[in-house]
Amino acid sequence: MLYLWLGLGLLLLAIAAFLLIYISPGPLLHFMQRTIFKIPEDARPSCYIDRQVKVTVSLPYVSDRPGNTYDLYLPPHALAQAPTVLWVHGGGYIGGDKLEVRPYATALAASGYTVVVMNYALAPQSQYPAPVRQVGDCLRTLAAQPQRPQLNLQNLFLAGDSAGAQIVCQFIEAQQDPQYAALLGLETVAISYRLQGVLLYCGPYKMKAAASLAASGPAAWLFRAIGWAYEGQRNWLQGERVGSTEVENFLTPDFPPTYITDGNWFSFEAHARSLAKRLQDLQVPVVTRFFDRRRHKALHEFQFQLDSEPARLTWTDTLNFLNRFRRPAAAPAGCPTLT
Repeated sequence: MLYLWLGLGLLLLAIAAFLLIYISPGPLLHFMQRTIFKIPEDARPSCYIDRQVKVTVSLPYVSDRPGNTYDLYLPPHALAQAPTVLWVHGGGYIGGDKLEVRPYATALAASGYTVVVMNYALAPQSQYPAPVRQVGDCLRTLAAQPQRPQLNLQNLFLAGDSAGAQIVCQFIEAQQDPQYAALLGLETVAISYRLQGVLLYCGPYKMKAAASLAASGPAAWLFRAIGWAYEGQRNWLQGERVGSTEVENFLTPDFPPTYITDGNWFSFEAHARSLAKRLQDLQVPVVTRFFDRRRHKALHEFQFQLDSEPARLTWTDTLNFLNRFRRPAAAPAGCPTLT
């Protein structure tokens, strides 16, 4: 009887693998969206106060794709020049929500930063490069709100975790390189903003490498399903568009100062180290935080576990980076400006 059940189980797994690889990624995606990348229920009121931070939930931004809302965190006492952080959440391109960034965003706002955490269209309902385009959509909407003086886009940082980190990189590259923007079918965001720096946490910057590392077993199913859903085609690794997701291939010396960190267990540390090296080669200012496995175990998205030592170190890094690269206070009238 035991062998019968084992045989039946293996048969079901084989059928599931066949359906996934050759028919549709839907069954596995549905399971992942209900478990690993489950979108949490947001029971917050539309506006509330947390640690003296004023939070307004689910404001709309103008976009032709779904998921076009953002949360706004206003500090009790803004820093000079009102620096703004626009954050793109993670979730494997198929899940996740701005709500998951709430503790980090609240802490940043309590430190004097205006924080915007945006949602975006998820696969398979929308395909690549919809989320990259929506970063620009959100920025355009923020720029069109003069009634909110705290939204200072002349002192702007972009931030992203996991999939959001990769999306942020692609958006920046598309704004700096018209040929790359054309490759993605995007337009330059025609608004005035000044990007001071970018914060990247646990991002998958090498889509092909991530898939090749998962050549067999359950991990292969995961990457194939996500890639299929996000790229919109089964043979996405052989498609023309997948090359445009390789962040390192499109970096320029104009990329903004960058903070990069990643965990050392079940994450993309090799991607982050390679990206940091490439930026350093281009003489872009880079600050990194990686961990020795003998001392720390840092899982994917470790930075949100604020009671752990790796997360506390990264939090200190984050504030130091922001304070270093944000625009300083304007000099009083009549005083010389040092350059």
